[in-house]
Amino acid sequence: MAVHEVGDEHRQTPTNGTRIPSEITCDNGKQFIGSKVTEFLEDHKIKRILSTPYHPCANGQAESKNKTIIQNLKKKLENVKGKWIKMLLKVLWAYRTTPKSSTGEIPFSLVYGSEALIPVEVGDLSAKF
Repeated sequence: MAVHEVGDEHRQTPTNGTRIPSEITCDNGKQFIGSKVTEFLEDHKIKRILSTPYHPCANGQAESKNKTIIQNLKKKLENVKGKWIKMLLKVLWAYRTTPKSSTGEIPFSLVYGSEALIPVEVGDLSAKF
């Protein structure tokens, strides 16, 4: 999936109650500094903070988190080829709402100061009114 497709898909997909971040840290890799990514960040008023390109140890915590997310995403994608962006949201939700063994804390609770509520799928309510 190309960068512009991820951006378009992200605009259309609910984020399970999470907010868009005010800033994002990434390296200078071309996939993070392209015009579509820049446009997406500007549209959503997200500040981009750049670290050293292709140098994972410069941002070890993010790389560790990314490794966990990628491993979980690979497990979920075994039976749903081509739908990784939709599965990514589910994997991120699971990651954000699971206590971390190193701290015993739940990332969602640390960010938002409250417990996460399980998202409920809501059908088309317009027919009921």
